[in-house]
Amino acid sequence: MRPAIDAVLITEPASVPALVAVPVLARLPLNAPFEGAWVVVKPGAATGAHSHHEYEMFIAMKGKAVVEADGEQRPFVAGDILHLTPGTVHRAINDSDEDFEFYA
Repeated sequence: MRPAIDAVLITEPASVPALVAVPVLARLPLNAPFEGAWVVVKPGAATGAHSHHEYEMFIAMKGKAVVEADGEQRPFVAGDILHLTPGTVHRAINDSDEDFEFYA
């Protein structure tokens, strides 16, 4: 039996490679009630600043970074969870010397 979820490699809107879990029968663009992405930010890199019309949640899985939301920066480390409201301009900045991995 084929799995109900497939992974699609994208780079938008965060501007770093991310694997997005989407239903197998749906291909981008997708109008689903939710989607998820596994994002790896390399040392010294950052995601592009962007916002969404929906709520978003980040779960830090490995490493440490700084999350900037509407101009305010805060540390974001493995085990942290961040909730963003619609319209919040945000990005993840990896200022460490190892990969930072998070689920969005």
